[in-house]
Amino acid sequence: MPALPFRLRSLLLLLGFAAGAALATTDAVRAAAFTLPQPERGLTVTPPAVERTVGPLELTVTFDFTVTNTSAAEIVVTQLRTSCGCSAPKARPTPWRLAPGATERFAIVVDLRGKRGVLEKQAFLDTATGYKDVDFRIVIPEPDPRDEMRLRNLMVAQADRQAVFKGDCAQCHADPARGQSGRALFVAACAICHADEHRASMVPDLRTLTPPPTADAWRQIITAGKIDTLMPAFAREHDGPLTRAQIDSLVAYLTTEFPQEKPAAKKK
Repeated sequence: MPALPFRLRSLLLLLGFAAGAALATTDAVRAAAFTLPQPERGLTVTPPAVERTVGPLELTVTFDFTVTNTSAAEIVVTQLRTSCGCSAPKARPTPWRLAPGATERFAIVVDLRGKRGVLEKQAFLDTATGYKDVDFRIVIPEPDPRDEMRLRNLMVAQADRQAVFKGDCAQCHADPARGQSGRALFVAACAICHADEHRASMVPDLRTLTPPPTADAWRQIITAGKIDTLMPAFAREHDGPLTRAQIDSLVAYLTTEFPQEKPAAKKK
């Protein structure tokens, strides 16, 4: 059976909601209750629709929107919801009381894990008298086998930052650092993630950090890593591969030579 068009699926969902509400009422009220929600004409969402092409290593994507009350009366947004479970709203709690001309910002975060191809999603702003919908479309290119392996490794690292120093991952992230210091240590232990041609978007480009980290900041990050990121702790006391002397040499390089060096040309 061919898949139903996305708009038709959304309409059928709304019909099912209205039908369920009607069946739950008494016979006398049933006819009055069976009314479809109407579009809220007093709200304008910017942008009204958006499409984004993401990289094969993206785990999530965030869409930012602004809703404005363009009517002459107050509108109360009672709920912000999405068309599927892999999309989650990111906003302050509802209800939002929007005076004429008032605006409210919100975002929708989409989980891309295990997704491929083109995804069509919707979000709905429910009011006392209707709803306002917004469309967003995501294009996910097919990754090559190397990207799929990197994606699996990224998901493992999200669960355990120190996983890069264990098992097969250690061959690339820990073993090359042995006996190295300064610039050679950076190339062996840091460049594989931060200067790689296929650097994942959640891994920062160290040359664009503003303001540049101080020596103490570099030492703290390298030693203990960063919570809620993929950055592991490199110090041996945190189950990393580097000695304190190696970390000191890396900090010295990052605060003296590294800022003056030109980025390596990208491979064609």
